Amino acid sequence: MNRLPMRYEVRMNIRISDARLRSSISNRNNKSNLMNYIARFTMDKQDLLKFCRYYKGEKENPFEGKDQTKANLWSCEKFWTEHSITEKGRKSLAEYIDDYASVGLALFEIHDDIPASYKAMLFNRYAKTAYSLADAVEPFKKLYKEYYK
Repeated sequence: MNRLPMRYEVRMNIRISDARLRSSISNRNNKSNLMNYIARFTMDKQDLLKFCRYYKGEKENPFEGKDQTKANLWSCEKFWTEHSITEKGRKSLAEYIDDYASVGLALFEIHDDIPASYKAMLFNRYAKTAYSLADAVEPFKKLYKEYYK
């Protein structure tokens, strides 16, 4: 497997996932090629944990019963980390990018070093509580800025 220095891997993931997303997201073949390209530079679990604010590799959720929002974010980060280390998981995460981009979030907080695949998955989970994807955008941005800034 090809490996890049961590800093470059992070930037590459963000740029490929966000900046080129606008032009390629509508074409399924381009999205497939994009995911294959990203898969060649897969990070391991320890690398992925560096992006997590709440999940640090624990088996039990330390926020359960204390802070429900942080407990939910911990669960989302755990899900994202576990799915990002397998090819099948990365493909399932790629499906969230369609909805994320369709509501204009492809460039949301692009420079915060949080991978777009995580933000897209988090938006997907958050949007399940809203009436529509469009209705979820502004509350999602507020939540994200509160807990990830």
